[in-house]
This record gives sequence, structure tokens and C-alpha cells, in this order.
Amino acid sequence: MTERALIDLWVARPESLQQDALLERFRSWLAPDERARLEAFRFEVHRHEYLVTRGLVRTALSSYRATAPEAWQFRKGAHDRPFIEPDRGIHFNLSNTPTLVVCAISETHEVGVDVEQLSEGPQILDVAETVFSTTELGELRALDRLGMLDRAVSLTRDYVTQRRQFGQPLAVFQGVQFQLTDAEVERAGAEELGKYALWSVQSGQASALGDALAFRLAAIEAAAVVFRTAHQLHGAIGFCDETVLSWVSRASAPLRRLPFGVSGTLAELSGRIGPVGLPGLFGGGTAP
Repeated sequence: MTERALIDLWVARPESLQQDALLERFRSWLAPDERARLEAFRFEVHRHEYLVTRGLVRTALSSYRATAPEAWQFRKGAHDRPFIEPDRGIHFNLSNTPTLVVCAISETHEVGVDVEQLSEGPQILDVAETVFSTTELGELRALDRLGMLDRAVSLTRDYVTQRRQFGQPLAVFQGVQFQLTDAEVERAGAEELGKYALWSVQSGQASALGDALAFRLAAIEAAAVVFRTAHQLHGAIGFCDETVLSWVSRASAPLRRLPFGVSGTLAELSGRIGPVGLPGLFGGGTAP
């Protein structure tokens, strides 16, 4: 029979933990390096988030071993993954946002957990529609598209680094490396073209609309490569709501199809530039 792993999830909401005595107790448990990092945060909301995170993990671990919360010591492994030092036969992982902190613990298997604050983007865009100009709103939505591509590549890179097959991470396989490199090349190219298009719009270039359409076309084509690669490397789990990739991929679909997709964007671009073409990133040339 296949062994089943028991994983406990410890959850805390920073906004509900404001008691001075509790926070002072958390602070007294911190190691010198944790204290230094706490003080390095510029904003109080991030200091509070970090303090609650450290307090939660120390409280949780002491529920499994006869060790005082302040006595736990940690080290960082590959990709800053935290480990207990010395090994106590217990595995944990942390993820945190300003509104939610989660600690996963298992005594049998290595674990991972991820918390994402997904609601900020739509809220920002809702506010933007009331305070930004049409041009500024277009620029913000362009950055939204680029952010989705960046997030998809980042999620996939983390997944293939952590997911193991045949006793080693997926990231060591050459085929996986080639696929991820292709996706990153597409993402980086769209980013550079997006920066140029934003400059063109902001500076009032005569070619601004054509530049924006060229960027949209490049972003749609890049998204097709990035999300195809991301889903291929994630496998079936990439389509499950338990993964952030599923949410990002679905959120990107309307942006890629509306108000028109590849064919419509290409038709608009062709009609706009005609036989003259675009000045391009380096400019100076004209069509013969």
C-alpha cells in the first residue's frame, strides 16, 4: 500500500494579531539575523508580516518537538528554502502575504506551500479607470499583460526546480531547459517591445498607435508560447485551481482575445502602417 503523507497547515492572519504582549513575545524569540532582517523592512506592514511569520513557524514547530520557540535554529538551502539546523526529523515550508501566513509541516515528507494575493490586480484596475487618463490606463493594462507572462515563467522555473523525476529535478533535463529558455526569450522580447511602445505613446510619437498594435501582436504570440510551455512542464496539475498557474492562465485569456486576437490585431496593424512600415526600435529607415 502506498504510504500517505500527513501534512499539517498552520495559518495566521497578521491583521488579527496586534496584541503588544504577543508581538513582543514573538520578537524575543528572534535570532540575531532575523532581528536584523526585521529592522531592514522599510514599511511597518512588512515588518509585521515578517514578525508574525517567524512567530508562527516557531510556535508550530514547538508543538511537534520538546524545544522552546526561541531555541529553533535555521539554515537556508537551495533557492533560500528554509531547513532546521540541526535536523530534527521534521519538514516545514512557509509562505506569506500581508493578509495571510501559512506554515506546512510534515514528519514524513518534504513539503511546500504557496500563498498568493490574487485580488490586488483587479482592484487596482478598477480604481485606475476612475483616476487615470485613457493613455495611462492603456499603459497599465500593457504592464498587466507583461506581468502575467513574467509570473508564468517564474512559476514554471520554480516548479521544474522543485519537482523531481528519476531522482533528480526536472530542471536538469536538457529538453526542459530548452523549453523554458524558449519561453523566456519570448517573454523578454515582448517586454522590450512593450517598453518601446510605452515610450512611443508617452512621448507622442506619430507611430504610437502602430507601435502599440505591434506590441499587442508580440504579446499575444509570446503568451501562446509561454503558457503552452508552462502547462506542458507543469502537466495536469497546471490546470487545477490549487496551482497559481491555472488562475494566471485563465485571467490572461480575455486579454489575449479581446477586443481582437492574433488575426484581428494583425489586420489592424497592417491597415495602420500600410506599405511604409514601423520606424522600429532603432528608427531612421523608410520603406523603399
